[in-house]
Amino acid sequence: MDRILIIDDNREMRELLSQLFGEWCYANVTAGTVEEARQAVLTEGPFKVVVCDFQLPDGDGLQFLSWLRWERRDNAPFLLISGSTNFGPYRPSDFSFLAKPFRMEELRSRLEELIGNKPESP
Repeated sequence: MDRILIIDDNREMRELLSQLFGEWCYANVTAGTVEEARQAVLTEGPFKVVVCDFQLPDGDGLQFLSWLRWERRDNAPFLLISGSTNFGPYRPSDFSFLAKPFRMEELRSRLEELIGNKPESP
């Protein structure tokens, strides 16, 4: 079963995404901060896809992406979710982006694109 790392500081959003991904036959691990996400990668990685909010209490999703790519040499597909579209020096080619608010069908379609296949039924 494909595993997804969900990073969002909003507990309700983490729980919703975790429940949805479970219904869509994806295992997942959640984190609420950049530091929790780093620990998840170190202890439970690698992940098939990372779904990450932009604004986090101890940094932002793109700082985590940089750590993942440069420190960990992990090239897992990265889906950034945010209400903002101003990401400074980062190029859209470095990650996939889904603007909040989004429809669940958009999220599922994007996940399937990033993974490259549809999840298997249990």
